[in-house]
Amino acid sequence: MKNKLLFTCACLLTSLFSLAAFAGECAFIEIPSFDFGSLSVTTRHASATGDVKFWCTKGTAYRITDNGGMHKSGYKLNMKSNDSRRAYIPYILKYNSNGIGLGKDVPMTVPVRINVFVVDRRSLVAGRYFDQVKLSLNY
Repeated sequence: MKNKLLFTCACLLTSLFSLAAFAGECAFIEIPSFDFGSLSVTTRHASATGDVKFWCTKGTAYRITDNGGMHKSGYKLNMKSNDSRRAYIPYILKYNSNGIGLGKDVPMTVPVRINVFVVDRRSLVAGRYFDQVKLSLNY
């Protein structure tokens, strides 16, 4: 007769999970102001550059967007005269808008260029022209 040996194991299997979510974040450090100084009626083109400085958590995808300014007309950005005669100077705003963050200790710089084109000098009014563009850092 053969002996049968039977083992019974009452085992409790468990899994231990550890979860943590680390949210990426971004923040502006510095946003430039642009001043073209005095332009004359013979000026056809002027440009200015500045740097937007910010940081994003390492590996965080970001995109910089703008609101088109206070005096946008269709797709055209405009600086408006500071008097009541509503004279405008069109301009173009250029910057590289997206990338991947390198970490809070590694600030990033995106060059911004503004080109002003004075095409209709007959409608210009003497005075200061301005616009305010809001930049957003989306991540």
